[in-house]
Amino acid sequence: MRVCTQCGRTTDATGDCPSCHGSLITMTRLEVDGNAALAAQPEEELIAGTKVGDYEIEKLIGSGGMGNVYGAVHPLIGKRAAIKVLNARFCADHEAVRRFVREAQAVNKIGHANIVDIFSMGDLPDNRAYLVMEWLHGETLMDRLERAPLPVEHTVAILISLTRALEAAHAAGVVHRDLKPENVFLVPEDESFRVKLLDFGIAKLETRRAPTRKTATGMTVGTPLYMSPEQAKGIAIDGKSDVYSLGVLAYAMVCRTTPFEDEASPVEVLHAHISKTPKPPHKHVKDVPPALDNLILQMLEKLPEDRPAMPEIRRRLKALDGGGFETFTGETRWPITPMSGTPKLPAKRARWPIAVGIAAVVIGSGVFMIVRAKTAEEAKPVVVAPKVEPPPAPPAAPAKGTLELVVEPSTATVLVDGEPVVLAKGRAKLELPVGDHAIATNATGYRATEQSVAVTSETVTPVAIKLAKQQRNGGARPRPRPTKDVDAVVDPFDKKKKPR
Repeated sequence: MRVCTQCGRTTDATGDCPSCHGSLITMTRLEVDGNAALAAQPEEELIAGTKVGDYEIEKLIGSGGMGNVYGAVHPLIGKRAAIKVLNARFCADHEAVRRFVREAQAVNKIGHANIVDIFSMGDLPDNRAYLVMEWLHGETLMDRLERAPLPVEHTVAILISLTRALEAAHAAGVVHRDLKPENVFLVPEDESFRVKLLDFGIAKLETRRAPTRKTATGMTVGTPLYMSPEQAKGIAIDGKSDVYSLGVLAYAMVCRTTPFEDEASPVEVLHAHISKTPKPPHKHVKDVPPALDNLILQMLEKLPEDRPAMPEIRRRLKALDGGGFETFTGETRWPITPMSGTPKLPAKRARWPIAVGIAAVVIGSGVFMIVRAKTAEEAKPVVVAPKVEPPPAPPAAPAKGTLELVVEPSTATVLVDGEPVVLAKGRAKLELPVGDHAIATNATGYRATEQSVAVTSETVTPVAIKLAKQQRNGGARPRPRPTKDVDAVVDPFDKKKKPR
C-alpha cells in the first residue's frame, strides 16, 4: 500500500498520486508496544520535489540510524533549510515524539548562537515526524580532526563555545547525551568560524524506543567511545554526564584519539569508562599545557560530583596562557591559520554503531547485553560474553595536596575557589586537588586581595595573607606637630608671629 505525501490518500498505484499527482510513499504494518500501526518503510526516501511543510525536497544529504536528512528550499522566498525525517519506528510512539518536541522547544527558547536553530516541525502523511533546521555550510569537527591536528588555541576556543551552549541547555533542563565530533559543526564566516552544537534531544528519544527486557537494569543510548560512566551503567544522568563526554571530546581534540579507543569491543569500552583510569593527554602529545591536561582529567572523573561545573570549566579555559583567550565569546571565532606542513595522523572513527542501547550491564558476572540499532545488514540483538576476569582494581584517587593558610586579621573572610573557609584563630588547613586555586580575602577596614596558588601533590603549601589597612582620605594621616608639654592645653586662637 502507498500513501500520498500531499493529500494523504492511500492507493495501490505506482508513480504519482492519481488524485493530486503528489509523491507516493510505500507503507508497511508494524507493531509498537503491542499496538498495530502503519508507517513508511525505513528505506523509503523522499524524492526531489516532495512537499514537506512549506519546503520542497531537493536531495538527500545524509542518513543514519535515526533517519534521513534532506536539503530543501522554500519555493517562494528561496530560503534553504535542512529537514531531518525520523524513521517510522521512532515516530510511532507519540509520547516519545512529544518528549522530543518539548526538549527542542526548551533549547530554542534560549536561542543560543552555538546551538543549531530548529524553526519548524511536523508530521508527514505517513506519520513520520520531521524537523526543519537551519542550513549549515562547513564541516564537522570530525572532518576537521581527520584533516590535521588542531592548534591548542583552536581547541580552547571550540571548548569555550561548547560550555556556553551546554550550560544554556542544562538551564532549560536538557542534557545532550551524545556529544561527539560528528555533532559539532564548524561554520566558516569570512576569516573565522562559528561553532554549532547539533542533535539535542535525539538520544532521549532513542532511549524511549529501544527494546526492553525483563533482565534490564537500565537503558541508555549514545556513542560508546564518548559515553559517561552513568550512561554505561544505565542509571539516571544529569548535566555532569555531558561534562564527562565533553572531557572525552577535549581529549580527542588534543590527542586525536579517545581515552579507550584501543578496547576490543563496545562492551569493553563501557567497562573501561566505569572502572579504568585514562592515560593523561600529555602521554600522547608532549606539548599539552599542564593546566589543560589537568582540566581534561578532572572532567573524566568517574564520580559526577568530582567533575567541575560548566562555568568553572570555562573559567579555567579562559585562564590558560595567562588569560590570552579572554576575547572569545559565545559566538567564538578565531583567525584561520595555514596548516600546510602539518603531518596527517591516521584518523580513527568510532568502529561501532552510532547508537547503542544497553539492555543490561552486569559487571560482576561478566555478562553484557547490547541491543544494536537496526541496519540494512543486521537487526538481531547481539549478545557478547567476554572472558571472566578478576574484578578490576578501583580507580586511583585524584592527587591532592595540603593548603595551609595563615590570615591576618583573623576576622577576615576567605574564599577558596568561591567556597568560604572557616578560620580558627586566623588559620586553616585544606586538602585540595592538585592544581591552581583562587583565594579571595576581605575584611572590614582592610584592602581586599585576590591571588592564585598552585597546590602540589602530597605536599604542604603554606600561604600567609596579611591584609593592609585602608587609608583614610585617600592618603596617610598627617602627624601632629610635637610640643614641649604634651599635656598642655593649646589655645587655637593664640597666633604666634613667625620670626622674619
